[in-house]
Amino acid sequence: MRDILDLTVHLRQKSHAHGEEVTKSLGINLHEMPAGVFAMIFNMHTLMLELLSHYFCAWNKATETRCPSIDETRKQNAERVILIQKMIFVQTMSSVEYCCKDYIKSYPQKIG
Repeated sequence: MRDILDLTVHLRQKSHAHGEEVTKSLGINLHEMPAGVFAMIFNMHTLMLELLSHYFCAWNKATETRCPSIDETRKQNAERVILIQKMIFVQTMSSVEYCCKDYIKSYPQKIG
């Protein structure tokens, strides 16, 4: 779990850095396209970090479970983490698609 949290922190920092790089190179604000996609990705990774941090803290404090076994509890917790990761991935791809469509609509001469 700690590895997933660390990776999420890294991806969040990377999305912020890429957004900053794009804003500087294009002379635009962070919320403007195409840099806006990195702000969206940053926000999604912030949400993922908050959810995973919450689960991590809750699981470390837990002393009992309603599941028949500790292994079953761990399996269910792992499934929740995977579901959160899938949701963030789908949202990220959706944001990329949205921003690409918006950019193409705004600058059709760039794509051809």
